[in-house]
Amino acid sequence: MLSEVKAIEKKALQLPIDDKVVLTETLLQSIYAEKLIDVEDSWLKEVEKRYNSYSEEKSEGIHVENIFTEIRKELGWEKRQNVNAENKQPIAQV
Repeated sequence: MLSEVKAIEKKALQLPIDDKVVLTETLLQSIYAEKLIDVEDSWLKEVEKRYNSYSEEKSEGIHVENIFTEIRKELGWEKRQNVNAENKQPIAQV
């Protein structure tokens, strides 16, 4: 196996730069695609579990604004108004 990899490597190093880029991208996609498939499968199972729980009324769910309010509290970002120091005008709500 190692000798086969070395032979492929030797040929790949002789390729023009554009071909090396294409080969590299293809190899990286093949590596990360497998990991992403595992993550997607796990997330899909979790989403199905949550949806089933919600649709069977085992869970009421949480309104999105309540979720963001909780996150802001936990991070110490409770709703506040940013003010422009020069003219004391509100910039944005956080």
